[in-house]
Amino acid sequence: MDVRTDMRALRLATGALVVFALAGCGKGAPPPAAKEAASALIAVDTIAVAPAELVEEVAVVGTLVPRAQAEIKSDIPGRIVEIPVREWVRVRRGDPLARVDTREVDSQIAKARTAIELAKANLAAAEAGRAEADVAAEQARRELERLRGLKDAGLATQQSLDDAGS
Repeated sequence: MDVRTDMRALRLATGALVVFALAGCGKGAPPPAAKEAASALIAVDTIAVAPAELVEEVAVVGTLVPRAQAEIKSDIPGRIVEIPVREWVRVRRGDPLARVDTREVDSQIAKARTAIELAKANLAAAEAGRAEADVAAEQARRELERLRGLKDAGLATQQSLDDAGS
């Protein structure tokens, strides 16, 4: 039974006791109203009286506003996988409040590192190609100088000098 039913039964029992007590307290003949009440049969439910805990509640409608607020932000996006702090526990600035799943961010970092390594390899290959081109250009310049010397000595033709220059 709930508290309301217990209270209702207690009121009925108290009312019956008052009626019976008033009926037996008078001197002489009871008044006619008490006589009629005593003679009328009343159907009542009875319960055994036992101690019980009484819970008082107050229903309130409204909005709760905290005295102080804290703004919590994450530097990285992700799903929260652990909250090591429980409610109403005092924390200080810098204490970890939650652990974020960083697998996605770690994957992006690894992808960026791979791209950096690939760019470094491409740069090294380009620098090696440039060095080869510099060597080839130096050889071509020397060959042209040699052919000019041979042309001046009359040992090379103008055609071979023109072919080397183009």
